[in-house]
Amino acid sequence: RHSLFLYNSEIFYAFTQDILRSPFFTIFICGQLIMSLIIDYFGLFGADRVELSPSRLLGVCLLVLGVVLVKK
Repeated sequence: RHSLFLYNSEIFYAFTQDILRSPFFTIFICGQLIMSLIIDYFGLFGADRVELSPSRLLGVCLLVLGVVLVKK
């Protein structure tokens, strides 16, 4: 178990050493939110279809704007 943890930690460090951790996790969460909007809108994987509301779109847009501002 310990060697697997260390191996995964080294992979994580290799991908995140050039960017700060905060933008990395924000981009990760942003991707999850965008994918959840797509899944809800199209009803993928047997999920109920949910229309895109302005508040949901605004939330994702603000998160993307936050990522852009933090990266600069």
